[in-house]
Amino acid sequence: MKAVLSNKIARSFVGSSFISFFGDTIFYLAMVTFAATTPNPSFAITAVTFSESIPRILDVVCSHYAQQTKRKYGLLILADFLRAAMYSVIAIMFFTGVAEKTFLVIVVINFISDMLGKYRNGLDIALFTTNVSQELFQPINTLEQFGYQLINVFALLLGGIILSFLSYGAFASVNAATFILAALIMISIHAKIKVPATEATQKIGLFPGLKNTIVILKQKPIIFQNIALFAFLNASLSTMSPIAQLQIAHHPKMVIGSYSFTVALITGSVLVGFLLGNLVSKPAQKIFHNSTTQLRLAILLLILAIGSIATFNAWIIVVLQVVFGLSIGAATPSFMTELMTSFEPDELTVVAGFMNSMVGLATPVLSMTLMLVASTASVNVALIVFTICALAVFSTKYFLTGDKQKAEEDQIDD
Repeated sequence: MKAVLSNKIARSFVGSSFISFFGDTIFYLAMVTFAATTPNPSFAITAVTFSESIPRILDVVCSHYAQQTKRKYGLLILADFLRAAMYSVIAIMFFTGVAEKTFLVIVVINFISDMLGKYRNGLDIALFTTNVSQELFQPINTLEQFGYQLINVFALLLGGIILSFLSYGAFASVNAATFILAALIMISIHAKIKVPATEATQKIGLFPGLKNTIVILKQKPIIFQNIALFAFLNASLSTMSPIAQLQIAHHPKMVIGSYSFTVALITGSVLVGFLLGNLVSKPAQKIFHNSTTQLRLAILLLILAIGSIATFNAWIIVVLQVVFGLSIGAATPSFMTELMTSFEPDELTVVAGFMNSMVGLATPVLSMTLMLVASTASVNVALIVFTICALAVFSTKYFLTGDKQKAEEDQIDD
């Protein structure tokens, strides 16, 4: 932590990401709240959700174009200013009352801004890996994972409080200000920024580029498998709580105090576990020497966590979900560090985009599938399907990785 904070370049990259993430988070809360007040709230909330979700799925597309960009540093700053301009327009729409009649326009602007944000993140990754020493990757990844979760909780709590006396236009203005501040932070280190050695990469089309990304990943099959496993585990993090909530709704004896308190306890348990996992990620890396071993452990704990829901005991669910969240939190920084040190900056840009797209797609697919099964059959059937998926993923990962992992470790020992 001290090494990160004492390094101005590293501090600037992390700080600008945190600030813009905070603005995005509180504005999302404002958007959803405003959507609920429209004449057709179901449609409006769905539109907001899609405007937030689709950019995550299309991350690999944005990353492809970020990789093809030659003047990454200048365009990164320009992207921040453009996003600030977009939310300034939204602020004006709210202040003038136009937003009530043209809410879909705001949703579209938000969508474009989020797509631009994914493009900006791709530029950021290439610049980050070129300008920050590899020794700082692990502590920075740990700090970022922990920081994003804390900011998410803090921003939602703060937003929920101040939303009662601040206007929606004020929220949009704050979001615009965060992007300006993020740009100014990056401008402050312009004299120290090194241009990636691959800036002159010859441009290729989107589909050949995506095919090339798959070729790059196939050259490192264990990392390819880990990305798929990481996507499934992150999707599981988002799916566990809704499944548990359905179980509680059908079994009132599971309620602790009140239904709302029980839901908050179960929902928060995974987050608490994830935050604790970030704190112990460094010793965990020493005990479980690679991310593959950590992710295998995580999926075993996922199976235990799934099984805990069938115990009809909320406290057991909470404990096992904390442990599951802890295992993911501990594995994530070392996995991200391994990913960042295995590829060249421009390769990492598209690989990270591919991973984010997989995570963005896996979460709604798994959640909707299990919720559909739970609503049409029963929660227990959904749990069985969830467990089968987890066992299938674990078995595939275990058998695919075993021999190749041992061969690679033998080569390292030699």
